[in-house]
Amino acid sequence: MKNLITVTLLLLLSRLAFGQGGRKEVLICNGTSVKLRATSLGANGYEWSKDGQILPGFSGSDLLISEEGTYAAVALNIDGCASDQSVIIALEFRKPIAVNDYVKGIRNTAAYINPLENDATSCAELDPASLVIKTQPANGSVSIVNGQFVYQPVTDFSNQTEFKYTVKDKTGQESNLATVTLDYSGALPVVLTNFKAVKQESTALLTWSTTSESNSEKFVVERSTDGKNWITIGAVNATGNSSEKQDYTFTDNSPESGVNYYRLKMIDLDGSFAYSIIRSVHFPEFSWATLYPNPVSNTLHISIRNKEVRKLRLIDPTGKVLFSSEVTSKEMDLNMQPYSSGVFFVHLEQENGLVSIFKIFHE
Repeated sequence: MKNLITVTLLLLLSRLAFGQGGRKEVLICNGTSVKLRATSLGANGYEWSKDGQILPGFSGSDLLISEEGTYAAVALNIDGCASDQSVIIALEFRKPIAVNDYVKGIRNTAAYINPLENDATSCAELDPASLVIKTQPANGSVSIVNGQFVYQPVTDFSNQTEFKYTVKDKTGQESNLATVTLDYSGALPVVLTNFKAVKQESTALLTWSTTSESNSEKFVVERSTDGKNWITIGAVNATGNSSEKQDYTFTDNSPESGVNYYRLKMIDLDGSFAYSIIRSVHFPEFSWATLYPNPVSNTLHISIRNKEVRKLRLIDPTGKVLFSSEVTSKEMDLNMQPYSSGVFFVHLEQENGLVSIFKIFHE
């Protein structure tokens, strides 16, 4: 067991009992575990189920799981009354992400593509030997040589074609189906060299150079967190016309947590464009939020950094929910004056059910 994640299922048990309801997806690495914890006032025990089947012998508030499936709990009191079913936790293993690639080719010349350079994995290393070509291009053929794709176009091919592939990590988890687009339709507005992206503290520094530019207008910088959906985060004006080396830089001051993918959209003055190769930078998970002051007397300030947080709860040591709110702003204030002195817990919950718990002291 390499890691442990706690997902809290809040159940209410009363004469008109009900649970959270709904479904939440939780992703973990193959070989790790998740602890499901059911919390219900007045509960004498719990009934756990997997894929709709009751798990015999499991009646405690905690359930440690490491297999894919859908899990849920029901709270039982001493009289045999049961709550409604809790939220359903759908546990899945994280899969590697294969990123679509765009390659600009030269007529009658083979193209070499290293797909693993931009593909991402958060659990185990990618396995080059697991690369599988799922579809061949219509105008030429592609093969795998030493973990790289080698595309050989048909003679005088001058258009676009594509092929698809998958890759596995070393735990055997297979990626999504990715597309490699090969563009042999014309010359680039610029000849791009040395496009790099590196982490500098909390920012990503992008650098690139050109050795030739002809009527080029600008470089549009695009970013993605999944390698599929891209947003524009800035632009840098091109030199225009040059036969000498030109150097460019761009800094992303607000990268996302996790893997950030970058590409350049190189636009010519006539509106034509081409994409660069994709580069990636990884930023480790940051703390979900900052809570201050702690200890707190009156107002607790909560600064939320995790954009996936959807709910906030204040819970006392017995598990009673004192306050619950949807998260609509990254800055929130919690009035602690109505509550007695002592220890409290602030639960921040993502849409996928993952919970981060903060311990605070009320003076």
